[in-house]
Amino acid sequence: NFEANAQQTTTMEGDGVTALSISLFISTISTTAMTVIFPRRKRSFALVSGSEGSSLKLTFSVFTPSINCPPALVSLPPNVNSFLIRQLSFLPPLKELTSRRLVSTPSCQSVSYSNTTPLTVMSGHGSYLTSYTRDDNSGAVSVSYTNYLDTRNNVPSIGHSNPVLAQAVSQQMNLVNTNTRYLHPSFEALKSKLQSTLPPLPPGDTWKVVLTNSGSESNDLALRVASSRNGPKATLVTTEHGYHGHTELLIKASPYKLKKLGASGPDEGTRWLRAPLVRGRDGAEDFLRDVDVTMKGLRRPTVIYEIGMSVAGCVIPPEGYLSRLEERVREADGLLIFDCVQTGCGRFGKGKWWGFEGHGAVPDMVTVGKPLGGGVAVSALAVRASTLDAFEATGVEYFNTFGGST
Repeated sequence: NFEANAQQTTTMEGDGVTALSISLFISTISTTAMTVIFPRRKRSFALVSGSEGSSLKLTFSVFTPSINCPPALVSLPPNVNSFLIRQLSFLPPLKELTSRRLVSTPSCQSVSYSNTTPLTVMSGHGSYLTSYTRDDNSGAVSVSYTNYLDTRNNVPSIGHSNPVLAQAVSQQMNLVNTNTRYLHPSFEALKSKLQSTLPPLPPGDTWKVVLTNSGSESNDLALRVASSRNGPKATLVTTEHGYHGHTELLIKASPYKLKKLGASGPDEGTRWLRAPLVRGRDGAEDFLRDVDVTMKGLRRPTVIYEIGMSVAGCVIPPEGYLSRLEERVREADGLLIFDCVQTGCGRFGKGKWWGFEGHGAVPDMVTVGKPLGGGVAVSALAVRASTLDAFEATGVEYFNTFGGST
């Protein structure tokens, strides 16, 4: 057994941070069965905000089963600055903050890990989130923090506090922020890039792009467009365990939510496909047959399918599933919507921008949300021009306040 001690003092310039001191403790413990290495890293530092003249002491401790853990789990968050220090100076103890939440917030808005210890996430960097807890000892203000690998928060696809994104947002907010009724070259640049990633259409048709503020807005608009073309009484086909958003239209299209409301199956005018999770006795052919059975006898249905099905557990459809689904939609003269709100913008990797690429299916509409802005509230609906005709013929404008955020 041994213990190694090291101490490092670093001077940090700029942003009101004056000094940092680090202490490192590593212990090795041997057992009869194996050697287990438990590094115990503890960092303590004092930060002084030059503009406010106030100081706040932060402490950090972490235990991890391997010395070869990612450095970001056991390092000082790189974005500790005077703005964060000011926020931390008002941070109440965890029990008090939890009590405030219960008073101000309805129970329908949950808190992650409330069954153990809720996280007070006030900063993030790359793939990591940092949770802070205030401790009051002997009248001194002390804040402990812990870094976590972010596997649950699903918004910033290019990493937390991405410096390029932060600079771009800051620069634009110093210029203007408008709605969708004005021209701006950035709007057209984004829409053109999205159009270039979508599959080719038959001659005479083209993709149109509508910018919105959230995935729910994009999916809701997609269903409205479908209703204009297919009729308000068209059968809606969705997937068991699927989730598409929180508007009234989308709750009806989301079995994941409907089951929580007591639904045991689809309502009249709605059909549910089985989630194509290929395992055990259920092979790909079983789900292809399910598509045939579910779509049988329908006329002009609206089919919305969640690519990747994140809420259902990242369900990837088997080979031939999406192409079979499109075939049945075309035979019924219906519309096919691919919901890529969670999984668009290359999140499937392998050089694919959309999760449906390589499956031989071309939808009528594609929605994208969370990853499009990398953490900024930007989403979009891409729709075939031929599909839009009936919606545009109503003469009703689609206006979006924040969809025009430059």
